[in-house]
Amino acid sequence: MDGVKQQIRARQEESLDKKHIYEMKKARRQMRSELDKLSTQSKSSVSQLKKNYDSKMLEEKNQLEIKLSNIRKKNNEIIKLEENKFKKLVEDNKATHSEKLDEITESQNSEIEKQQNDHKTYMETAQTKFQTEKAKFEA
Repeated sequence: MDGVKQQIRARQEESLDKKHIYEMKKARRQMRSELDKLSTQSKSSVSQLKKNYDSKMLEEKNQLEIKLSNIRKKNNEIIKLEENKFKKLVEDNKATHSEKLDEITESQNSEIEKQQNDHKTYMETAQTKFQTEKAKFEA
């Protein structure tokens, strides 16, 4: 009977081994299925995150470009205003300079005329004195 029991036991062990192998294969299939599912979910999550990141990046870039454009427009307007102020200031300075130059020229001309008149008067006086002294010596 020992031989029969051994055969029964061997069949039971073989049956248990087959059952164990079947359960291991089933567990591996389930694990592989779950792993594939997780991998697919991870890939889709990563692709979704990348898509969201790219769209946010483009949106942010567009907003920054708009802000930069607005700042450039504002700066161009400020530059134009400052250029106009500068041109007006230069024109005012030129006009003031011209007026001062005319005033100085007029002042110098009147001074020259005065000096010429004074010189002419002095020369006439000197001529008169000379004529008087000459007349004294001739008489």
